[in-house]
Amino acid sequence: MQMRMVLLALVTLLTTSSARSEVGIYFSANMMLDYCIDKSDAKTAQQFINLNFCRGYVAAIGANSQCGQTQDPDYEHKIPAGVTVDQLVLIFRKYMHDHPEKLNIDGTFIAAEALAKAFPCK
Repeated sequence: MQMRMVLLALVTLLTTSSARSEVGIYFSANMMLDYCIDKSDAKTAQQFINLNFCRGYVAAIGANSQCGQTQDPDYEHKIPAGVTVDQLVLIFRKYMHDHPEKLNIDGTFIAAEALAKAFPCK
């Protein structure tokens, strides 16, 4: 399932010109937050594409920042069995709403930090 989400995110990234132009050097947390809307708020095809890009992006971070997999333990986490991708997105969204001062930072690091706070390795 996670591999499917990662592939979906990559396809979306390659086919969505707005995503390609925004990624640039990094995909900021602010840009991610724009894409990570609530499912009930996704009304247009583009919003669904953006939401699925977000889901794949967060799922990939979740899969690749597990305990012992990074060079910085501050970004590592241990996601319990049964946690869904939508839950990971909700955790990211809540973390960003609680820490708006971090919206300009690389979204990869902020998403990993949010997951690490929610699911610490210890």
